[in-house]
Amino acid sequence: MAIGKNKERLGTEQFQEEKPKKVIKKTSRYTVLLIPDSTDHSKTFELTFDHILRIIAGIIALLLVLISLLISSGMKNYRLAHDDTDKKQIEQLQGQIEQLKQEKAELYEQIVSLTDVVAQKQENERSIEQEKVAAAVPNGYPIEGYALIVQDPTVDVGEKVKGRVVFNTIIGTAIVASGDGVVAATTEDADFGTQIVIDHGNGYQTVYRCAGSAKVRPGDEVKRQEVLFVITEEDSLFAYEIVKNGEEIEPLDMMDVQG
Repeated sequence: MAIGKNKERLGTEQFQEEKPKKVIKKTSRYTVLLIPDSTDHSKTFELTFDHILRIIAGIIALLLVLISLLISSGMKNYRLAHDDTDKKQIEQLQGQIEQLKQEKAELYEQIVSLTDVVAQKQENERSIEQEKVAAAVPNGYPIEGYALIVQDPTVDVGEKVKGRVVFNTIIGTAIVASGDGVVAATTEDADFGTQIVIDHGNGYQTVYRCAGSAKVRPGDEVKRQEVLFVITEEDSLFAYEIVKNGEEIEPLDMMDVQG
């Protein structure tokens, strides 16, 4: 029995000896020596590796904070500078807008002024055109002076040529155009001597017949009251006719006869 117990004890001791030993990690320590300039006394203190790591971590954290502050300050300055630039640009744009408004107002005044000028010009042109149209109507008196209406010598007494009136004038009397137009023809006339035809360009034609030489030639532009003939013979007759669109009309219905 004793032998068995010994074996059992030996086995237990052997088992216990075979257990792995726990490794104890030793902490490294560093000694820091501080030597001041003013005294001869020096100070020492010990730092472990963990302390060093904490100091380094603190320094890094402090650096990160400083960097963050620098970045934040830079961003703030950038925003302020950017905002100031935007403000200047906005003020510049507002100035340009005000200038454009002023220019717009000036242009509007110019447009109104030009519109008035154009309207006045158009009114003047219409007035001139109306005057031209009116001047081309042969309603003027074809004699510059006095004359008597007499019997047409080309027909029997009491008869009348449609669209013709005959006057008896005196020496020196001027026969004039009754309206603006162009001389269409100057020819000899068997009954009165010379014939002048004026085309007024509006469907009207006037025919002037009397003794004497014509003062105008075909193609000449004539104005109302422009001289066509001058009477050079005593008791000379002058025949005046008006045709509209190929049909004779009564001259006395067109002209203002005085006396």
